[in-house]
Amino acid sequence: MKTLFILILSTLNMTNTNFEILLGKNISEASFMGVVINIGNNNIYTISNPNVQFQGKPIDQIGIATDEDKAIQRIIIFFPKPIDSSFYKIISDKYGHNYDVMVIDDVLYEESSSVEIIDDSFKKTLKQKTMSLKKGSIEDKNVKNIIWNKDNFMIMQYFDYSKNRIDVHFINK
Repeated sequence: MKTLFILILSTLNMTNTNFEILLGKNISEASFMGVVINIGNNNIYTISNPNVQFQGKPIDQIGIATDEDKAIQRIIIFFPKPIDSSFYKIISDKYGHNYDVMVIDDVLYEESSSVEIIDDSFKKTLKQKTMSLKKGSIEDKNVKNIIWNKDNFMIMQYFDYSKNRIDVHFINK
């Protein structure tokens, strides 16, 4: 019974967040979402297992980039599982139906390389891809991102087909 109560309580604490209100504010104001960790003593921060949601969807991780004064310039929301590409409709209902769609026009450059660190105990294959984009429509194949330009900020829904993942970026203008 105690476990069920804790589960219900923690679900109630999962609130939908208007991430755009954090843009331009000090990184300390993001602490309500969870433990904010600075990566490498620079202007990049992460929140793993945040206690907030975006448009009813649970969030796996939040990335935050600040300027030199620690003012938030970009927030990236990572979801724990693939989200259907129609998620843009939910974002449009909140932020407006005036958006630009960018589709992959051509892959200009693609390269893979392997990295080994510390006596073969860590191996990672890195892939770099450079592509050109063009304006398109939501019905096109290979949609790369959807952009909502607002007065003081921009939202970009980014499609990463290689990882079957959609991320949402909030960017300060």
